[in-house]
Amino acid sequence: MAVARLGGGAGGRRRLFGAFRRLRVRWLAALYRRSLRRLRAYYAKAVQDLLEGAAAMSTLRSQAAADCSFGTAFAPVVAVGY
Repeated sequence: MAVARLGGGAGGRRRLFGAFRRLRVRWLAALYRRSLRRLRAYYAKAVQDLLEGAAAMSTLRSQAAADCSFGTAFAPVVAVGY
């Protein structure tokens, strides 16, 4: 048998708990948004650091390759002269 409540009884208390529940949900949503913002900033900083490190390593590697190639290019010429 279907029953319909038309109001009355403890309706005020129910509204108060509903307001608390909505307030808690809004607080939790704000907390999640803040943590997501922090995570996004951390990820962006980590990617930026990774790119800067890769750029620094590529410059060091290119300089080392240039030094090695210059060193080996002149070695056979000196050996042939003796």
